[in-house]
Amino acid sequence: MATYSPTPTDIAQALYTLSMIQPSDPVGYMDTGASGHMEQPGMTSPSIFNTCTNKQIIVGNSTTIPVIGQGNKTLPPPFPPLKLNNILYAPNLIKNLISVRRLTTDNLLSIEFDPFGFLVKDLKTKEPILRCNSSGDLYPLTTNCIKPPSKPIALAAITQDRWHPRLGHPVNRTCWELQTKTKYAQRNKTEFPNQKIHPKQV
Repeated sequence: MATYSPTPTDIAQALYTLSMIQPSDPVGYMDTGASGHMEQPGMTSPSIFNTCTNKQIIVGNSTTIPVIGQGNKTLPPPFPPLKLNNILYAPNLIKNLISVRRLTTDNLLSIEFDPFGFLVKDLKTKEPILRCNSSGDLYPLTTNCIKPPSKPIALAAITQDRWHPRLGHPVNRTCWELQTKTKYAQRNKTEFPNQKIHPKQV
């Protein structure tokens, strides 16, 4: 009777082979651990400006992926025109990675992550720029991301007679009655014009 003994497989080699046969994924994924942007060349990449590079990408298991060049690009519509600078192009990547650190510093942004996706905001104005939802394990930058609506501004004309009571301030009639009924007010007849604000005593 013949016995079967499986040959141990080199996991790193298996993953490398898997990456070679997987179809290209044009989506970029947000990565808080990446020191720079990384992308498969020829997908959405512009011309590569630095092909004389000896750089390599070191992945989690300490293996390296060769880099064939560097380049810059701006996100195309429907995205806001955010800059991706010094992208490392490596043909053996499985996923395109967007460095959160580089994206926020190059574009002066803040990014808030939550269980349902992430929100990109202008660092100075705190205005939302982009919202991307995700139901999976990663945070993809996909074309179905939306620009959040600006904060609505509701303005209404409210008279002082209506506004001050809502704030707990006495109205003109109350002030007049207090003025005429108290001894202090009789000695010091002070007018309570509409323009003055009289804070509520606590």
